[in-house]
Order: sequence, then structure tokens, then C-alpha cells
Amino acid sequence: MKFRILALLLVLLFPTGVFSAAVTTGYTLAVSSTSTSPINPYAGDEISVLVNLENSASGVNLENIDLTLVAPEQFEMINNNVQIAALRSNGNTSAVFKVKAKEDATEGTYTFTLFLNYDTVTTSTARPTEQISTFGVTLKGVYSLDVVDIKSSNPRPHILEPFKVEALLNNDSGSNAKNIVAELSLDGHSSLSDFILLDGVSREISSINGNSSKLVSFELMPAKTIAVGTYTFDINVSCENCVKSSRDKTAVEVLGRPNLIVSGVDYSIENKNSKTLFQGDSFSLAIQLDNLGEEKAKAVEVSIVTDDGFEGSKKTFIGSIDSDDSGSAIFDLVIGAVPAGDHTFEIKIDYINELDEPTSIRESLDLTVNALPFNIWGWVSLLVFLSIFLGLLYVIIRMVLRYLALKKLEKG
Repeated sequence: MKFRILALLLVLLFPTGVFSAAVTTGYTLAVSSTSTSPINPYAGDEISVLVNLENSASGVNLENIDLTLVAPEQFEMINNNVQIAALRSNGNTSAVFKVKAKEDATEGTYTFTLFLNYDTVTTSTARPTEQISTFGVTLKGVYSLDVVDIKSSNPRPHILEPFKVEALLNNDSGSNAKNIVAELSLDGHSSLSDFILLDGVSREISSINGNSSKLVSFELMPAKTIAVGTYTFDINVSCENCVKSSRDKTAVEVLGRPNLIVSGVDYSIENKNSKTLFQGDSFSLAIQLDNLGEEKAKAVEVSIVTDDGFEGSKKTFIGSIDSDDSGSAIFDLVIGAVPAGDHTFEIKIDYINELDEPTSIRESLDLTVNALPFNIWGWVSLLVFLSIFLGLLYVIIRMVLRYLALKKLEKG
């Protein structure tokens, strides 16, 4: 009993230490070696503790061997007692104990105490013997680091717009994680060639203390040649004393922009082949739009603002214009009471952009209206017509007067 009390005091006063073998000098039964399975146990592991025993005495047999293992408070006992019927002189045997390291156990070497009770038997006597042996079990510190709160600083970046992928590396093991490496990759792609890497794809951290965390951040931007769409980023984390690596993912939607331009303006005059506008002309004005951007322009509407003297339709709805596509707006106008000279049209283009926001573009167009020219042949024709009319009128009047004169003579 006194040996058990002494052993408990040793465990309480000296919970950790480094022991490579048991100290059993002066006793017949010796602990020759110890080992664990797994060889490098971690917090939370179930551990098999193998104890090899040797009876080094000649002519002395050991019987009724009772072995009891006592572990520090950081471990739970599963099987702490083994009984062996006998061990012959100069013989060897072994015992296996089961323990489990608690989840919050920290990295280090822990002292285990083995109580040995047996009968020492010689040819003439048999006496009970009690002894104590101690040995160390080493725990590795970290099972894995958790990748938490992974996110993008901008979940919808535009082409050539920098953004960051960030994640918190959390060490909740209670032990220090050493030589951590965090790497950024693109899920489903062998490389990040579609992105411009502003500060690399790997981060090295010397250590993260137990029950603490550190932030890692990668800055990049979509390259000009990237296809718009959704991309999923993966951060993989490993460390020197981690049992396994860990990872997490976040997705970003790479956006382009619609880029509408007025690529052409043309008009045709009703019943004319020329491009010269005169007062009173009716003409059709066509405005062509090209989308040079990466995204569709939605709900495109074109309107023109003119002087009051231009009459007709002044708003046209085109609809959507896809990337690398075109659309046209046509306006049928009549030149009314406007002065001759240059007139400026304001072209207003309204559409919905890639963020479903209304967007407007303004352009201007100058058109020249000419005064009606003086037509001398028209005046000549008018004079000829008047001359003929007046001549006929003169003849008719003379005939009427002559008729009246003849009637007057007949009556006289």
C-alpha cells in the first residue's frame, strides 16, 4: 500500500517528463521497454500502451503477476489492469493497456505509473512483492488546422479589378502548430492563369499558438482574357505537426461590362438618292450601336432630342445587345419649320448593366438643313401659264363684247 501512495504523489507532483525506460533496480521483474500504437499519438487518439517485462533472476519464478497502470488526468483509462499467471526464471512477457488522450490534451510527454504485484517463488520460499515503474508517453500537438470564415473581399469582381481571398486559420487543439503552409488554388483548374497574382499563392507561418488563429490573405485580379462566370477558390492548409491538411472553398462571380458605342449613323431621304437635306424633306435616321464589352447590355433604349421643328418618332426600344453584337435604332422624321443651317441632335442611350443598374450614354449628331433653292424654271412656267391664261381671257372678253354689240345693233 505504501508503494501505491508514493506513486500517486509522484503523478500529482510530476505530471510530465521524458522517460525512455522504467527504473526497476533491485527487483526481479523488470520493465525492459515500452511503446505505443499509434507511434505518434495525438489528442483524442485511443492509444495502446505495450509494456515488455523480463524476469532476469536465475532460479526464481514469478507467479500471480498483477499489473495496474495509472495515467495522468489528461488521459481516460479504457483497460488499466493485466494479470499474468506466471513468468519463469529468465523469461519474458508483455502486457497491453488501453488509454485515450483527451481532446484538450496538449503536446508533451506524460508520465505513466505501473504498479507491479507478484509472488517471488524459489525452491524453498514464496514471498509477495510490490514495486513501481514509470515511463513516458509523448503526444503530438495538432490534429489539423481549421480553415474558417473563408471569403472574398468582393464576391463579384470585374475584369482587371483587384480583390482578396481571405481565410482565418484556427488552431483549437491547445498546442502550437508549427511551420504552417497555406496555398491558394482554383477548383477544377490546374493553374491560376486566368488571374493576375498580385502577391503569390502561398503563405508560410512559423507557428500558431494553441487556441488561437491567424488571418491569411491573397490578392489577385481577373485577367483581361478571362471568360466571365463563376470561379471557386480553394485554400489548403498543412503544418509540420498536423496529422492531416484541411481546406475550404469560396466562389466569386467574375463580371465584365457592357461597352456600347455609336458605331455608325446614316439617313435616307424619301424619294431622293442624295444626302442633302432641305426644309420640308422626310427622312429616316438610323443609329447603329456595337457592344464591345464582355457582358450583355439589357433593355437598350435610344432616344433623340431635337429642335421642335423636327417632327416624328424620337424613341426606339432595341432590347438586349449581346457581347460582340450590334443593334440599330431607326427614327422617321420630317423637317418642318426649322431655319436653314446646322442642327445638333442629342443621342441618349439607356440600358441595364451587368449589376442590373440603369446606365446612360450621351452622344451628339450634327445635321445640316438647307433652304429650298430659287427655281427660275418654275417662275418661267408660271409666267407662261399666266400669259396663256390672260390671252385666253382677253379673247373671251372681246368675243363677249362683240356679241353684246351685235345684239344691240339688231335691236336698233
